[in-house]
Amino acid sequence: QRTNIQFGTIEFARDTGYWFASRRAAGKVDTVNFHTLYKGVVMLAFRVLLVVIFFSLSAYTLVVGSNHGWDYLALFFQDVMAMTWQGQFNSDFIGFLTLTGVWLAWRHHFSPAGLLLGVCGFFGGVLFLCGYLLVASYQAEGDINVLLLGKQRA
Repeated sequence: QRTNIQFGTIEFARDTGYWFASRRAAGKVDTVNFHTLYKGVVMLAFRVLLVVIFFSLSAYTLVVGSNHGWDYLALFFQDVMAMTWQGQFNSDFIGFLTLTGVWLAWRHHFSPAGLLLGVCGFFGGVLFLCGYLLVASYQAEGDINVLLLGKQRA
């Protein structure tokens, strides 16, 4: 069912669940699809979030590494073996890293490049994932289905 509302030269229409705005001037019609506009704003917010996470965590990592050294793996697994809440958090984090690596490899059909990206995602964590998602969001032209599933599956 189509709904039309007109205000002077601007007409608002709802068709198949999405709102459009059209402006008629000098025989020309300009149309805006609000759903597309909304998706663009959401993708922009997502990209800004990726950049904020990347730079804030990069700065935090540099400070911690400078103050406490770069040998974090021994401490990481020591906490896991101690069966403390910090160890539980680290184990949970390993789960997220594993899922990230598997998703990256799957998105690239377990190709050699996909397997390499999976390893980078596992060891690089959110710093790698933020950079990857930022680049992939532009390659997908803001289409969330392509971003999550890859071009062939979307």
